[in-house]
Amino acid sequence: MIIRTKVKRQRFAESSCDKIMTVIAVLLLFIAAIFAFMFYRKSLSSERAALADGKGVAGLIEGKRSGDATITNLRMGDIVTYFDVDYVVEGRVDYNDSGWPWTCFMLVDGDDVRWLAVEEDDKLEVSMWEEIDMDLGAEPPKTIEYDGERFKQVENGRANVTQTGKTGRRAGMSCDYFEYEGSSERYLSVERWGMETEVSIGQDVNPYSLEILPGGGTSFA
Repeated sequence: MIIRTKVKRQRFAESSCDKIMTVIAVLLLFIAAIFAFMFYRKSLSSERAALADGKGVAGLIEGKRSGDATITNLRMGDIVTYFDVDYVVEGRVDYNDSGWPWTCFMLVDGDDVRWLAVEEDDKLEVSMWEEIDMDLGAEPPKTIEYDGERFKQVENGRANVTQTGKTGRRAGMSCDYFEYEGSSERYLSVERWGMETEVSIGQDVNPYSLEILPGGGTSFA
């Protein structure tokens, strides 16, 4: 009877010790999770601040990409994921207006075609565009009404261009462009390529909302 009591006490002590150790382990995991979350929030805030200030943009973007594919050096066949849709880079147009350069990449997913515009000035500016049907006549007006919104012309000029891969109906080595801003966060772009006129609607996008994978896409260029 005494032996059995000692055994019971020993088992009770071992059981209590196991429970204490389990509680301690859970608490440590909880504390570690809190610190990990705080570190993540701090890192994310630093990245966003650097992106907004235009500091260390290339490093931040490259750090989020696989391999050497970044938003500033996309190549034919790279894949860009936007709102869970995988687009293949099939074309590129480089513009230059008197030393002011910017680049547009043609993204294709079947019949869905988008244009990713990338401009590096004081900071990285990224926007996504989609072509729309619109008859503007001989000369683009100062204001355009579209989809219940009024867009006002804020800039125009002529740019020399270099085209690579598929670029739709764009042809030639230069184009006239007209930029419009709406009352919301949307923009209109009008490009005159000889006798062809391309009208697109777009909006700014956060580079961190895009996922980029190098190569592997089917390029038809």
